[in-house]
Amino acid sequence: MLEDLRDFGIVYQRKKGSRRYYPTRLATTLTSGTTALTVSGSDSSIGAGSKRRRGSVVGPGADDQENETGFVILETNYRLYAYTDSPLQIAVLNLFVHLKARFVNMVSGVITRDSVRKALTNGITADQIPLLPLTVVDQIRLWEMERNRLKHVQGSLYEGFAMQADFDATQKYAADIGALVWHNKKARMLFVTAADKDKVSAYVKKLLARLKS
Repeated sequence: MLEDLRDFGIVYQRKKGSRRYYPTRLATTLTSGTTALTVSGSDSSIGAGSKRRRGSVVGPGADDQENETGFVILETNYRLYAYTDSPLQIAVLNLFVHLKARFVNMVSGVITRDSVRKALTNGITADQIPLLPLTVVDQIRLWEMERNRLKHVQGSLYEGFAMQADFDATQKYAADIGALVWHNKKARMLFVTAADKDKVSAYVKKLLARLKS
């Protein structure tokens, strides 16, 4: 328990095995319920001490007249500390952050691959996630690209061409009208978009009619 409090910055312990520890200013601020906390010299902080409007994380419905001071600290290990008691802002963070602890006016969590993928599954894009350090943004974009490696396209598969010439002609026609999605020349198979399925079918019927005549 003490190690967790030390990692959160709530207690100060000079040495790991020391039996003496002290509450930090963060601990006194959290227990007193005040939001007056200054941040100085943290190389992992972003937006420290920045004034922002209530609800500005999501924009619509914000009270433009009421301001509050908020802090967001992101460490290099993707641990995130947000000093806020706004249920709206906490809910927004929960969309892409795995929240682990909540105090009077602070929540802590970690940005993980699974938490970001959950946000992407819910329709959120990497561009919509609030401004973060460049290295974190790049990692989030890489996680987003993992989901976009496969593209779902509705269409029709054509196979069973008796002659290679018929397949080649159909493939060329589908490519010319922009309907060709995939083809395998050796197996004589091709996949076309659903929007142009009727055009390709009509072309294939013309080829078959020409062979019968």
